[in-house]
Amino acid sequence: MHQPPQKPQYITPEEIAARRAAQKLRRRANRRQIKAQTMAEVRQAWPYKVTLSAEPDRFEVRKWMIEQRMRAYDPELDNRERSDVSWNSNWREFRFAKEEHAMIFNLCFG
Repeated sequence: MHQPPQKPQYITPEEIAARRAAQKLRRRANRRQIKAQTMAEVRQAWPYKVTLSAEPDRFEVRKWMIEQRMRAYDPELDNRERSDVSWNSNWREFRFAKEEHAMIFNLCFG
């Protein structure tokens, strides 16, 4: 029961483009889903949010956090349970685990 060799199947450029487009859509949907899940976890861990209108002096903010003995979230360590504050990459949106910290931070830098 030996099968004869089959004729080679060629993929047209249109099929390649359609597959790439579908893959791009799947990846985009996955990224959106992961981002939404991460944001929900962030909101749960640090529910109190302070948004600054101007970019703060990063040195002063870090100095203030050290004086307050606040532990920053580090995604590489994944220390959500032990951290008190998290912020976005442009240092405008800060999220705190305790309401008192958020209020004091808003008074100092807001």
